Amino acid sequence: MNNNEPLFVLPSELSDETAYELLNFLQVLTTEIENHYAAQIQRYLSPPSTAQPDLFDEPWDDDNPPF
Repeated sequence: MNNNEPLFVLPSELSDETAYELLNFLQVLTTEIENHYAAQIQRYLSPPSTAQPDLFDEPWDDDNPPF
């Protein structure tokens, strides 16, 4: 199998109207996918939330309390 082969083949020539209809269809499809999976896409694109730091990650120093 040749890895340079395209995943799909578009016709070499389309009428102006067909090219417009194809583009319009793909835009509508993309919008529908974005709307349907919006929460999942947002979770994926958002940086992970920072967890609360451990307040006791430093060893306790009885001679020098933090307060």
